[in-house]
Amino acid sequence: MKKSVKQPAGLVKSSKSIARSLAFVGSVVSVGAVVVSAVGGLFAYKLYRTLSAAQKALPKMERAAELYIAQSAREGEDASPRRNP
Repeated sequence: MKKSVKQPAGLVKSSKSIARSLAFVGSVVSVGAVVVSAVGGLFAYKLYRTLSAAQKALPKMERAAELYIAQSAREGEDASPRRNP
């Protein structure tokens, strides 16, 4: 007959509590990883939408800049004879 080896009761209890603690920490880390991934995905989506809108608005902005420069140049030409009569 084999004799079963008995471990002290305190050692078994502490091993179970350590295992439960590690399982809890692991689940918290997993939930944190899911949250970070979701936030990263939302950030990437928002960045994509912003870049898309900026690319669509670029031709209008360039045209507005050209018109502003032309208007400023005309106003500068119109104002210079008045300053030096």
